[in-house]
Amino acid sequence: MASRNETLARRVCKSAHRFMHDRPNQWVGVHDICQELKIPRDRTIDEAILYAVQRKWLTISPPPVHSVLLTADGHDLVRGKLRRIRALRSR
Repeated sequence: MASRNETLARRVCKSAHRFMHDRPNQWVGVHDICQELKIPRDRTIDEAILYAVQRKWLTISPPPVHSVLLTADGHDLVRGKLRRIRALRSR
């Protein structure tokens, strides 16, 4: 079962993907993501973003984090390809 940080990190990645409108390398404001997800900008979102950075789903701007950038793994995650790719790599 996914942790709270993982669940929120996945939602953040999906929201960032929607804001990007298929434009690669488009930075997305954390404020905009929080508004779309209807969540406050607090420590919870920061922890979820750091979780996504550790998984290489997101790249962040220098602290304090105002923007995120979806990585190639983040795009794969959103598109549901990440599990298949990792499964193939582990064979």
